[in-house]
Amino acid sequence: SAAGDGPSVVLAAPSAYHGKQWLTGLGDAEAVGTLAVAALAAPSGGSIVGLSLPDAAIEALPAPLRPDRLERWAWWWTEEPHGATDDPAAAALSADDERLPRLLQQSASVYLRPGDARVESWYGLVHGDLLLACLAVERHHPAVPHLASVVVDAGARGRGVGARLCGTVTDRLLADGAPAVSLAMMRDNAAAAALYRSLGFRQGAAFASGTVPGRRSQPPVVGWQPGGGSA
Repeated sequence: SAAGDGPSVVLAAPSAYHGKQWLTGLGDAEAVGTLAVAALAAPSGGSIVGLSLPDAAIEALPAPLRPDRLERWAWWWTEEPHGATDDPAAAALSADDERLPRLLQQSASVYLRPGDARVESWYGLVHGDLLLACLAVERHHPAVPHLASVVVDAGARGRGVGARLCGTVTDRLLADGAPAVSLAMMRDNAAAAALYRSLGFRQGAAFASGTVPGRRSQPPVVGWQPGGGSA
């Protein structure tokens, strides 16, 4: 469909976060809303449990289709190294590193854990035997690494540990040939937004996500909030 400033599209596909059928839309809000209603009414639409659409498209949906609870988030991405010195304390971690589960349990919102097949690699910022911060790298697109499950130990927060780890890993991934690096972040996390802007990330598409009323409840669509202490 084409309307407003350009083409609009909705796509129903298994969510990368929980595998259930999710409808995602981009483009003109009015057109996306119309396409979403049509997709949900189609014979195959009964398997769609949730929506990720522009705010205005969600608000324009008929009340019976409008999620009661929304998570407002955005994709962020960068193509350019931020140029800081590579931090030697940032190291690749084995998925069976016993420090990882202990650190990840400090955040209730992480969705990737050791042993998850979606994780390409784990990284941590290490000081002696202490794991001060960690993150996972996965790929929603084969060529683009995606940063997730970023957690900083409670005792190390406020010291720039998350910035050191995320900046170093991002620069290494770009230096290794990745055309871009992405992440997802809740839009109300101003501190994390400032951090990632300082690392060269820019906000891309913004979404409001939630479960369609009356359909099976699912975990949060984003599943990770940098409130886990990435600053």
